[in-house]
Amino acid sequence: MEAWISLSDPKYQEKISEHVNNLYQLKERIDEGEFPVFTKENKVLTWDFSTAPLGKQPDGTSLFITMAKDTTERKKAERLLKEQERWLKESQRVGRIGSYNINLQNWTWTSSEIFDEIFGIDETFDKNMNNWLKLIHPDQLEELRTYFDDIVGNRESFNKEYKINRQTTGEERWIWSHGEVNYSDTGEPLTMIGTIQDITERKYSEYQIEKSLALVKATLESTADGILVVNNEGKIMEHNQKFAKMWNIPEHIFTSQSDEKAINYILNQLKKPDLFVSKVMELYANPDATSFDTLEFIDGRIFERYSKPLRINDDSMGRVWSFRDVTEPRIVEQSLKKTQLLLKSTIESARDIIIMAIDTSYRYLNFNHAYWLLMKSVYNVEITPGMNLLDFVHSEEDIQRFKPYYDRALHGESHSQIEKFSDGDYYETFYNPIVNEDDETIGATAFSINITDKKKAEAELIQAKELAEENNRLKTAFLHNISHEIRTPMNAIIGFSELLCDEEIGPDERGKYAGMVFQAGEQLLSIITDIINIATIESGQVKINQHQVNLNQALKSILMQFQMTADQKQIELRQSTPVQSRDISLVTDEIKLIQILTNLIGNALKFTESGYVDFNYRINEMYVEFHIEDTGKGIPEELQEKIFERFQQADSNISREFGGAGLGLAISKAYIELLGGRIWLKSEPGKGAVFTFTIPYIHPDILSEKETTETSEKLKNDVLTILVAENEEYSFLLLKSMLPDYRLIRASDDKDTLRILRANPAIDMVFFDVNLKEDNEDESIKRIKAFRPKLPVLALTSYGQNNQWDRIHTKGFDEYIKRPFRKEDIISRLKKFVK
Repeated sequence: MEAWISLSDPKYQEKISEHVNNLYQLKERIDEGEFPVFTKENKVLTWDFSTAPLGKQPDGTSLFITMAKDTTERKKAERLLKEQERWLKESQRVGRIGSYNINLQNWTWTSSEIFDEIFGIDETFDKNMNNWLKLIHPDQLEELRTYFDDIVGNRESFNKEYKINRQTTGEERWIWSHGEVNYSDTGEPLTMIGTIQDITERKYSEYQIEKSLALVKATLESTADGILVVNNEGKIMEHNQKFAKMWNIPEHIFTSQSDEKAINYILNQLKKPDLFVSKVMELYANPDATSFDTLEFIDGRIFERYSKPLRINDDSMGRVWSFRDVTEPRIVEQSLKKTQLLLKSTIESARDIIIMAIDTSYRYLNFNHAYWLLMKSVYNVEITPGMNLLDFVHSEEDIQRFKPYYDRALHGESHSQIEKFSDGDYYETFYNPIVNEDDETIGATAFSINITDKKKAEAELIQAKELAEENNRLKTAFLHNISHEIRTPMNAIIGFSELLCDEEIGPDERGKYAGMVFQAGEQLLSIITDIINIATIESGQVKINQHQVNLNQALKSILMQFQMTADQKQIELRQSTPVQSRDISLVTDEIKLIQILTNLIGNALKFTESGYVDFNYRINEMYVEFHIEDTGKGIPEELQEKIFERFQQADSNISREFGGAGLGLAISKAYIELLGGRIWLKSEPGKGAVFTFTIPYIHPDILSEKETTETSEKLKNDVLTILVAENEEYSFLLLKSMLPDYRLIRASDDKDTLRILRANPAIDMVFFDVNLKEDNEDESIKRIKAFRPKLPVLALTSYGQNNQWDRIHTKGFDEYIKRPFRKEDIISRLKKFVK
C-alpha cells in the first residue's frame, strides 16, 4: 500500500493515506476521488480511485480491492470546456450578447449573466414565461405572441427585433433575438435555445440616420424647384415629386434608376433636344463644372436648368440637377406693356372709381373721366392736366376738409378716409405719395371707391351678429329652463305612477295620485306642444283650418277651464260678452283662437297675485277685438316689444319663479298674424296689463240647427263597431275606456286586420296605428280600401300637426286621431262618418 501511495503526487499522499485509514476503520467502500500520479516515464496522469473491502484472510489480514481509472483526457476536455465557456462569457460581455434556454413544456427558462444584465434582472427574479412577457414592451406584446405562434407552426427560426423594459429601472431598450426551436419526434415543441443582443445604440443611430434622411427628403419636397441627383455611374439616387411632375416622368423609370431612360423619355418635350443632350454629356465629362441655361418646351413652357457637382469631402459623387419653371414670370414680363395699356383703359372706363394725381404744387398730373365729371358737376369746371386743384375750390370749408388729406400724402404718408357724399353714397379714398427713383415725393394720388353697398352690408352684418348673439343667449337660457320644465312634470308622472302600483293604497289616494299624473301629463304636453308649435311656425308649415266657431261658447269653455285656478289664487275671473241674448259665430281657426286666448289668460292668472283677470270682446264690421286685462305685475315699457319674441320673458327670474318656456306669447302673436290680425298691450309695472288683439270678423252662413241635433242624436244612439289595429295593448285599453258606448275589436298586426275585416262585415270603422317615418302601412291600407272602399280608416298617430295631414291623406286615410288621445277629439272625428 505504501508503494502504491508513493506513486501519487506528494501533495496528495497524506490525503490518500487518510482515506486508506478510514477504509480500515469503516470497512466499507470509499470513493477517494481524482489524484495525479507519476508514470515510470515521469509523466503526470490523472486517475480516479475507488476502494472497497473484500473480507479477511485465514490469518485475519483484511483484504481490499482498489480500482483506478485514467481520467487524464477527460480532465483535459473539461479544462478546455471551461476555457471556452470563459471565452464565450467574455465575448458575450464585450458584444452585449446574452443566451437563453426556454423549456416549452413548463415555460421556465434559464439565461446567461449578460442576458440578465440586459434585461435588468437578478438571481431573485422568477424565470417563468409570465415574467418574461412582463419584460416585453406593451406596444409589441401581441406582435411577439403572434410571431412566436407563426414560427412554431411553420418550424422556422426565431429572428426578431423588439423592445423591452428593463425590470429594475423600467428603461426602454431594443434587442435582437435569434433562437431555434427543438421538437419531439411527434412534432411537439420542447425547447428554444437562442441569443439576444442589445441593439439600442444601433437603433438610435438608425433613427438619427432616418431623421436626417427625412429632413433631406422634406427639404427636397418643400422646394419649388424640381431636383434630380445622379451618381457618377449614371444612376438616379434621388429626386423630388416636383421634378417628376414638371417632366411628367412615370414612376417605373425612377424605379429603374436609369438616368439614360429618363433623358430619352423627356427629349420629345423639348424644342432643342440635341442641345439638351450635348450639355448633359459635357457636364458628365467635367465633374467639377457648374452650369446654368434655359430650356424651351414645345408646349410653350420655359425651364431654367442649374447643375452643380455633388461632393462628399473632396470626392466627386455625382451631380445635382435643379429645374425651375419660369414660364409665368416670362409671360408676365411679356404682357406687362399690355397690362399697362389695359390699366389705363380701365381707369378711364370706371364709373364708381374716381382716380386723380397731383404734383407737390397741387397741379393735376392725371385723372380719369369719373373725376372729370365730378369736378364738372360740383364746381362747373372742365379740368385739364396742369391746372391747379385749389383754383377751383372756393369754399374755405371744403379746402380745410380735404387739403390735409393731400398734404399727408405729399409728406410721404399713405392713408385712407371714408366720406359720405351729398347723394348719400359712401366713398373710401386712398391717398398715396408718388416717389421717384431717388425716393423723393413728387406728387400724390387719390383713389376713391364707392363702398355704399359694403357699408350697408357691414351694418346688416353687425345687426345680424347682434341678433344671432341674442338668439344664442335666449336659446341657451331656454334650454336651461326647458330642461327643468320637462323634468318637473316627468318627476311627478314617474313618482306618482310608481305609487299607483302600490296595491295597499286606498281609492281616495289612488284617485288623487291619478289626478296628479294627469295634471303633470297635461303640463308636459303643453310644454312639448309649445316647442313643436314654435318650430312649425318658424319653418312656415302652419296651415289655417277655418270653420264656424261659436264665440260665446268657446269663451265659456275657457272660463270653466281657468275658474278653479282663479279660485285657488282667490282672484276674480270675469268674462263678459257684448250680446247676451244670442250666440255669436264667426269663421276662423277655432283651435288657434282658443290657444291664443288660453295663453293670454293663463299668463294673466300666473302673474296676478290679487285683484282680477277680465276677458271680453267686441265686434265691428271688420274685426273682432279681444281684451285680456289683469291687475298683476305689469311689464316695463322697454320690454313690451321683446316679450313677443321667442324665449323672452319680462323678467329673467320669471322662469325660475313661475316656470314656462317663454314661447306662449311668440306663438300667440304668430297665430294672430296668420289669422289676419295683430296684438298689442298697455302696461305699467305694478299696475297690471291689458293685452288686445284682433282677428277678422267673417260671418258664417246659419247652419241648420235641426241637422246638427239629428247628427248628435244619431251619434249617441248608433252603436258603432270599430276595429283597432294597434300593437300596444295599453293604447287599445285606453281607447276602449274612452269609448264605452262603442264596440271595439283589436287586431294585433296587418294580417290580423285583414282577416278580421273579411270575417266581420259589420265593422263600421278602422283605427290604424301608423308611423309617418315608415311606409310599411301603405300596402295594408290599399288592401283594406280594395276590399272595403267606403270603409272609413282613421290614422292613430303622434304627428298631429296640420302640415302632416297631407301626408296622412295621401296614404289613403280618411282622418287622423293624434296622441295623446282625448275623448272630445275622438268624438268630434267620429261625427264626420256617422251615416
